[in-house]
Parts: sequence; C-alpha cells; structure tokens
Amino acid sequence: MRDAHQGTTIEQSERTTLRRRPNRGSHEIAAIHAILDEALVAHVGVVIDGSPRVMPTAHVRLGEFVYLHGARANRFLNALAQGEPACLTVTLLDGLVFARSAFHHSMNYRCVVLYGVAQAVEELEEKRAALHALVEHMAQGRGSEVRPPSEEELRTTLVVRLPITEASAKVRSGPPIDAAADQALPIWAGELPLRLSAQALRPDVNAALAVPVSAAVVARAAELGWSEGSREDGPVACCFAWMRRALIDETRAGCCATRRRASHRCLNVRGRAVALLHFIRVESARSATTATTTTRCASPATSRSATQATAKTPTTTTATPPLWCDGRPRNPDDHADANGDGRRKRRDQWSGCDAR
Repeated sequence: MRDAHQGTTIEQSERTTLRRRPNRGSHEIAAIHAILDEALVAHVGVVIDGSPRVMPTAHVRLGEFVYLHGARANRFLNALAQGEPACLTVTLLDGLVFARSAFHHSMNYRCVVLYGVAQAVEELEEKRAALHALVEHMAQGRGSEVRPPSEEELRTTLVVRLPITEASAKVRSGPPIDAAADQALPIWAGELPLRLSAQALRPDVNAALAVPVSAAVVARAAELGWSEGSREDGPVACCFAWMRRALIDETRAGCCATRRRASHRCLNVRGRAVALLHFIRVESARSATTATTTTRCASPATSRSATQATAKTPTTTTATPPLWCDGRPRNPDDHADANGDGRRKRRDQWSGCDAR
C-alpha cells in the first residue's frame, strides 16, 4: 500500500472502501486516531501455517504507528515481525439498540479496521518509548511512577509496529431504524447506552509496604466514572483485607489439607466481611432505634425519676460478648482450654461461617 495521506484523510484502498452504509464510514485521520486512542484492546488477525489466527492484545498509537508487544518467543508476534500481512481492529461499544422488530435490532459503536505489514522494533530508544507509551495508555502519568524495564526485560520483549496507512473508521449512533409499518406497533423501542465504568480500587494485599494510592490510577479511574467516595478502604475493605491476609498466612504455613481449606475460604472471605459489617450496622441501628423509642414513650415524671435514680446508682458497664463473623456469640471458654480444644473449637467456629 502506498503511503499517501491526503491532508486530513487516508487514501482509500480496495479493502477500506465502505460498500454497506458508506455514510457511517470515515477515512479522517482524526477520527481514526481518536478511536485507536480510546480503545484499550485490539484484535489482530494474521495467517500462521495457512490458518487464520485472531488474538486480543493491548496496543498504543504513537504518531502514525500502532505498537504491540509480547514475549520474544510469542509465535503470533513473530509472524507479524516476519512480515505476514495483518489486520488490526478495535471496537468501542456505545449502546444496545432495541427495535420493534427482531430484524432491526442493532448496536451503537465506533470501530477502526487497519491493514498492513508490521515491523519489529529493534532500536532500543524506540522500544523504550513504545513500552512507556503502553503503560501511559492505561493511565496517563503511570509511566513516571513505576520502575522502567530492565535490560533483561527489554531483551526478552518483542515490540512490533503497524503503520496507519490503510485504515477506515465506521460509526453507528442514534435510535433504531424501524420499518414504517412497524412504527405503530405497541412495542417499546429505544437505546440502552453503555460505557466502560471503573469500580472501587482494590489495593494489592500482598504489598510489603503501605503506600499512598497512585495519583495516575486515581485520575484514570475518575475519567471512567469512579469517585473518591467509592474507594475500597472503608470498614468492609479493611475487614476483607484482614481476613484474606489471615487466610493467606494459613495457606502458606499449613499442610496440604489446610491449604485446600484456606483456598476454599478465600472464595467466600469478602462475602463474610460484608456480612459481618452488615450485622454490626443493623445491630447498631436497632439499638439506636430502641433507645430513641423508649425515651420518646416515657412520661416527663418517669423520665425525671429515671434520671434521678441513674444519678444515685453507680454506673456499671456490661461487656459485649465478642461475635463470630456470622453474628453468633463467641464463648470465652473456647480461648482458655489448656488441652488445645480451644483451638479446635475456634477453627470449627470459623469453618461454620463458610457459605458452602
């Protein structure tokens, strides 16, 4: 394919000429770049040993090239580096389109199809720049927060680039396009908009040091709809992290049977943490409601008498018995068994919390 950018557009080829719904297509460089830059996953197709292969992979655009990376022994990337013709596509799903007829259901999307022959990146500085850009593509500013690749990591990583010289974009947006005869049908029709949304951050529980949350990750999460109030460092998360850490320690230190039990418990540990915090909140709310109701129902004279009696009577504090994670009271005697039965009882109590 001859390299012929005509101003702000890419010259059409036989493969990039849109024949169906050409009004939805575009060869504008800005539109193609924007879709490539927003997408996080690309699918790349290439023929290996006479059979087509399509693989999902991370990508990044730098100038007029799309860069891909992987292990140097990767068979797929080696086929690209050896000059096999390739096709790269990215798709952004913006919504589901519900029509009155099954035939006219559709999706709103933005996509790019790119054809070309890839080249291996051998120059060290270009490889470093491409790998840095791949990290920045995940979260802008993250590349300056992390340790850069070592010489050994660079040596074992294969980077290839695909020129953006034969490409087209296609976009569908808007409501369903029903047949005129279907417009009067008593069937709901419309769009269900979709977008990529970030959930609460999950810190690495295996971290050796306690460090602040990455500013680059927080900024990236905010772009994807995450808010500071949804950070997973509240009571539920703290309880979850503590319980999971205990199970990890048990798994590492125990025998094979203990490891299997601990692995099984890890599957339900977050559910137990949430259940524990929910029980505590419900009991606290119930106690507060009971106290408020009792105070409101008491007459003034009764309240005065109760207040005077309270002032004359020494205050005594009743210790709240400790609870297991499912809300059952924990027997203090379980902890004071010189024969080791207390440990067995505690383990049985813990195992009883599992949602099997």
